[in-house]
Amino acid sequence: MRAGHRQTLVKRFNANFQNAGDLILLARVLGAVCLARLALLFMTPTAVVARFDKARPSTRPLPIEKAVKFTDFATGYKRGADGGCLFRSLALFRLFRQAGLPVAINFGLSRQLTPARGLKGHGWVNLSGNPVMESGNPTEKYVTMYSYLAGSGMINDWPATD
Repeated sequence: MRAGHRQTLVKRFNANFQNAGDLILLARVLGAVCLARLALLFMTPTAVVARFDKARPSTRPLPIEKAVKFTDFATGYKRGADGGCLFRSLALFRLFRQAGLPVAINFGLSRQLTPARGLKGHGWVNLSGNPVMESGNPTEKYVTMYSYLAGSGMINDWPATD
């Protein structure tokens, strides 16, 4: 490994991990992402959401921005990895639900369907009704096909007319 590359890695590590709590948060995020990936091998996304809604509450505080940042890294979401938004949404739903936050999970299909583009979907989470660290409002690009409000069991699995 080149010395310059090693220094860059050390700087990035130091910028993201100020204390042991950050490493514990990373472990929690990695656990949530792995659990989402594993659960999807055996269950539908909606069944995974219902199971994650029953997650045991955690007593640890959840720094939201850092949790999202670590989840984006772990899922490859910002790098455009296939299925990254699905795993990101499920992992964040679980983490936020455990923290007792008012979270909802949403899945939608692109509003711009063309034969060339094909079918494109997206998953995202809302906290207090607002999308969490998305580039823009997902409902402008995607028709919400499924939405689940944590703790209420309220499901909307049919697109609203708009």
